[in-house]
Amino acid sequence: MQLIVGALLSGIVLIMLLVFLPPLRSETAAAWVQAFGSIIGLALAVLIMYLQGRQADLAESRSLGRRLDAVAALVERADAEVENMRKHTVGISSFSDYFFSTINVDAIDTITHALRAIPLHEMPSYEIVIGVHEMIIALDHLRPVAIRHGEGDSVHAVFQGDDLAAVKHRARKMSEAKEMILKSIQALGHVSSVSRVTVIR
Repeated sequence: MQLIVGALLSGIVLIMLLVFLPPLRSETAAAWVQAFGSIIGLALAVLIMYLQGRQADLAESRSLGRRLDAVAALVERADAEVENMRKHTVGISSFSDYFFSTINVDAIDTITHALRAIPLHEMPSYEIVIGVHEMIIALDHLRPVAIRHGEGDSVHAVFQGDDLAAVKHRARKMSEAKEMILKSIQALGHVSSVSRVTVIR
């Protein structure tokens, strides 16, 4: 904006000089026109570079926003899968949980693979990096527990012993990692459609 104003003022000054100054010899007038033309041309060149930079920044911001949305969605999905496991630490108590809270090892594997595929070096916050690593560690520890549960007599059985303690501990770690990631995304000034309800209370 300042560059635009500067270019306009330079043009106004040039017009005023041409109107109010006494007639100049042709070579003098040409020099004045060339000088002011150079100033205006330089201002316009800088303005174009500035606008191109703004467009590039905007494109990068949109690209980052899409990446953060994808991370937030995956984080929610990972936490939901572990929440299914957590429900088996106390027993299935609702009709809907009886049908929709079964533990799916394939889903855990898919989510873990997707988390590992996140380009963490492109993430703008170290808290996102730490949170994703914590989720991967938790899922790696929960996978054998989920396999043992699936090999039991009932898909609705309650975890016992060491498996019960492991699920409770890792579920808490997952929840903490999720909150860290979503709050970090919000702190960056980006509130994804996924995290809007979860983070903003």
